[in-house]
Amino acid sequence: MLVVDDRELAARTGALAAAGLPAAAADATLGEVLRGERPGRTGGEARTVYAPVGLPCQEPALAWTAYRSAERDARGQRADLSA
Repeated sequence: MLVVDDRELAARTGALAAAGLPAAAADATLGEVLRGERPGRTGGEARTVYAPVGLPCQEPALAWTAYRSAERDARGQRADLSA
């Protein structure tokens, strides 16, 4: 599943544009996932990739919000990304 912050912006200047993909290639926006309008991972083997377009200062704020929400709801699993 590919999640973006804004479909049209991602198609013009973000990850979708870099891959030559249209806005419709994004499965959901981060807002839709956080509001429960679209699912994130639907199973243990599923993968969700978030490809943001926003300003670099926005990414840690969004990541922290998503992390705290997952922690509060006991969702997801921890991963050591330093290896």
